[in-house]
Amino acid sequence: MPEFIPSDLPLNGHWISGFVTADGSFSFSMKRRNYKIYFSPDFRVVQHSRSLSALERIQIVLGGSIKPLQDNFVLRINNTQLFIDKIIPFFLQYPLHGTKLSDFNSFCAVISIIQSGRHLTNEGVDEIRTILSSMNSKRYS
Repeated sequence: MPEFIPSDLPLNGHWISGFVTADGSFSFSMKRRNYKIYFSPDFRVVQHSRSLSALERIQIVLGGSIKPLQDNFVLRINNTQLFIDKIIPFFLQYPLHGTKLSDFNSFCAVISIIQSGRHLTNEGVDEIRTILSSMNSKRYS
């Protein structure tokens, strides 16, 4: 396979959006601690090691950390404040497409519930669970 030599030009936001539409994911993990439920946001883009430079260039724009995962590397962001300050505004400016846009909108709805503090109520937890039950592979359309 020929060697990939990346350009030094800054990445276009629409290119990043297309890349994430194809290979990114937005999700939440749910943890129980001391009889309380916590929701942690998670954004990931996984690529084969030969595409590490693409992840590094996306990381420059979006932030996060890159870790090895078998023959792959994963760019991961799991900081709620980074989502509020940078990630959500970025993808509002450079929209995702297809079902990834629907997942992003659901993701933003959960972040909004967390920001408002409603995630600390039983009703808020139920609302989040309902939203999460239709994200990613659970989405029908």
